[in-house]
Amino acid sequence: MDIATFRATQEPIKDLYRKDARAALLTLKAKGSADDSRVTCKVETGRGLALAGIHPKAGGSGQELCSGDMLLEALIACAGVSMRAAAAVLEIPIKSAKIRRGRRRPSRHARRHRRRAGRLQGDPFAARHRDGRSAKAADGTA
Repeated sequence: MDIATFRATQEPIKDLYRKDARAALLTLKAKGSADDSRVTCKVETGRGLALAGIHPKAGGSGQELCSGDMLLEALIACAGVSMRAAAAVLEIPIKSAKIRRGRRRPSRHARRHRRRAGRLQGDPFAARHRDGRSAKAADGTA
């Protein structure tokens, strides 16, 4: 939707919400189904079914969409649309924008094994204290 159409469409909606704030309430919904034959979840989208599965680095086949990627993509879409909508309302010109988020980190499976290996070998830096801080941070050297 272009900015002019967005503004024109939004005006009567804003007027309605000014008159009746309860009309602005919205419940977002999502549906999915998982069965016992596969480690996947079928998610209903506005465009059809999306089949979500486990990332290949966590043992998935790689044939399904990664649920973590789907979540991150949804957050990026929300950030981008919200930024553009706010810019349109405030009349802030934006030629283009890149919205990115990603962080390399070991999978939960790898982190668990690394912590377990540290405890078994007596490595104080891999082991965790009861309060959740690493041994290095606990002695004030971090």
